[in-house]
Amino acid sequence: MTHMTPKTTKAILSKQWTAKEYERDVLDMFRGCTHSQLCRLPGLGARGVEVAMSLRPFESYDDMYQKFDSTKGVTVNAILSCQELLNELAEVDRLMAGCEKITKVMRQKITVNEDTDQTETDNAQPSCLTGTLKSYQLVGLKWLSLIYENKVGGILADEMGLGKTIQAIAYLAYVTEIEQGLYGAHCVICPASTIANWAREFEKWAPNMTVLQYTGPQASRQEIRAAVRQKKTKHAVLLTTYNNVGTASDRSFLAKQKFSVMICDEGHMLKNMGSQRYTQLHKFNARHRVLLTESRYSLELEEETEFGPEMDIVKRARNIMKPFVLRRLKKDVLGDLPKKTTHIEFCEMEANQKELYADLVNEIREQKESTDTKQIQNVMMQLRKMANHETLHRSHYGDDLCFKLAQRLQIEDEFEGKKVEHIQEELFFMSDFQIHTLCVKYPRLAKYQLDDEVRHSSAKLTWLGEHLPKMKERGDRVLLFSQFTVMLDILEDYLEHVGIGYLRLDGQTAVSERQDLIDEFDENEDILVFLLSTRAGGVGINLTASNTVILHDMDYNPHNDRQAEDRAHRVGQTRPVKVIKLVAKNTIDEAILHLANTKLALDQQMKGDKSGGGNNKADMEILLAESLGLAKLDNSSSK
Repeated sequence: MTHMTPKTTKAILSKQWTAKEYERDVLDMFRGCTHSQLCRLPGLGARGVEVAMSLRPFESYDDMYQKFDSTKGVTVNAILSCQELLNELAEVDRLMAGCEKITKVMRQKITVNEDTDQTETDNAQPSCLTGTLKSYQLVGLKWLSLIYENKVGGILADEMGLGKTIQAIAYLAYVTEIEQGLYGAHCVICPASTIANWAREFEKWAPNMTVLQYTGPQASRQEIRAAVRQKKTKHAVLLTTYNNVGTASDRSFLAKQKFSVMICDEGHMLKNMGSQRYTQLHKFNARHRVLLTESRYSLELEEETEFGPEMDIVKRARNIMKPFVLRRLKKDVLGDLPKKTTHIEFCEMEANQKELYADLVNEIREQKESTDTKQIQNVMMQLRKMANHETLHRSHYGDDLCFKLAQRLQIEDEFEGKKVEHIQEELFFMSDFQIHTLCVKYPRLAKYQLDDEVRHSSAKLTWLGEHLPKMKERGDRVLLFSQFTVMLDILEDYLEHVGIGYLRLDGQTAVSERQDLIDEFDENEDILVFLLSTRAGGVGINLTASNTVILHDMDYNPHNDRQAEDRAHRVGQTRPVKVIKLVAKNTIDEAILHLANTKLALDQQMKGDKSGGGNNKADMEILLAESLGLAKLDNSSSK
């Protein structure tokens, strides 16, 4: 006996199943489902799952149907819902079959060795390229050409430092030579911080490709729009930023252009399909789309499930995606890349800094325990600042001295009209070094400046003072990273004091100036140190002129530090790279190091390189407990 509904009949027709085949699949599902799998089916509650499992075994579909129809606690709706689910899975199966056809064609054209990601390919590269691509970059170009030929998109997800920008430029040159402008110009969208590097790489690798930089002030972009509309400019590539895509006039203009290839750099910025940015870019008219990203987590199919059919779909989807995602690691493709070694330097705090840190820890211990995330973050920040430098707190400028300074500052033009008590309140929220900076700025406060011994006294500055001169003698070039701009101020003051040449780049550095600073560091070997904030200087720039990376303070997320390290350890590096992490002994630094090592070890065990957190509540509570001596800290793995 066959039990059908209109929906069931339509479902069968859509997959071209016979009724018996359909009933067989539903029966198999109910016979083999585990408790947790049944819980995922619509039409069954918690009680219904228990009842359904008690009705087993089912001799046939009719037997199952009759038992569900006659037993209290379940209804035949559960069976019919299961039929609808099978139909949805069948539709997914149909779509995947289409993808697998493309996959099969691509696999026939390119042989990927799963262990090493090495690929058999020819040595052809576009004739307009002025440089020579490395073998793995030729593989990348071959892969990009295949997705172009098959009219599908792709994600180039090579590890940072392997030259994704160069491979993308080679790809655009390849398409340009084939199409000869038939389908319009190409479009490259990147973060504002990397647009200068993109322009530079185009000039270096494909100088004959005309690149139109759609950036600058609104008035400048308006002139560019007018020139394009009037066909006064002829370009092969339109280069712009995500910021420009966000404004209405720019978005309207770009959406009306017809692009052959659209490349989105830092593609993980588009991982949220519900975001405004994704929606806007999705409307752009482009025949082919390629994402460049360094973040593997944006490529993963994370939704594991133990439901049989869905598990099969996830596995198939992963296999199908492989030809559309190309990811290589430096250790696999760059056998000739100089070695990178990491060293942990535990720095002993001097007496005054050690005493101030101990006082701060005792003060925190005496406070009422809090579970508020913001308060925990604030406590940890105070500990981090003291571990870095005592003048990141306010201990030398007491309340009475702040009142005196406020009285004198009231005379200055910058503070005109402000009451003394309001100026004093502003000073209360400043660190010693920030107040010192005001004393340097205004001559009438000169006598209140901190002396050199205070400003240049910390565990980590002592280490730098001992080792930077030795590095200079060896001909090393140093990237010195910090999380804190005020710490960069202190480092800048220290380097000036000891006469060491330096440059500085942080989040406040104008985008238009960043490439000039990088060029100056590359060309002037008298500059020993490049001061960088981890966030601004850790992404999208090439600093292979350096061979030493010093992390003055570590990020909660170890992968951000990895990105910073790889500004030096990347294609073009000719010398071994040494990474040095400075850790103030017996401070929160050790807890951060311990947590970072744990996260990296876990990533390695999972055979991934995901961008682990580090600032979630659980991690913060662990860090705080270890920092206050409330939990045992084991740094044996990091020494």
